Amino acid sequence: MAPHLTCRMVQEVNSRPVSTKHKNPSQRRRIVAAFPQVFPDFLGGQNEGLLRATGVATTGLGILGIMVSLKPYRRREKWAWFTLWYYPAFWTLHLIGGLPPGKDHIHQVVFLVLSVVGLLMPTRQFFPKTLQP
Repeated sequence: MAPHLTCRMVQEVNSRPVSTKHKNPSQRRRIVAAFPQVFPDFLGGQNEGLLRATGVATTGLGILGIMVSLKPYRRREKWAWFTLWYYPAFWTLHLIGGLPPGKDHIHQVVFLVLSVVGLLMPTRQFFPKTLQP
């Protein structure tokens, strides 16, 4: 279960009829619990567009980071290093703009610091000093 779901939300999800498309009735409930942004109708439909946009953006951002980190970043390709600077920029804008997720911004500071430190530590491996003859 997703940690941010309240007991009331889980009870609402469990009390609603499940689509007959799924052979296992609890399958859709598990998907909803894992990705509540993508299935806002189970959570009351409040701000449905915002919830869907957040879910899609979060998923896309995660896929971007994983795909760039798996091969190109490990091969020390410079474009991958520059691309991953999206994360500190993202968290900086969210911190400065007071944007969601959350009302406390400690997680944004933590993610910002971790991403900047993680990108600065291997800088010499991406940009080695060339010896002048």
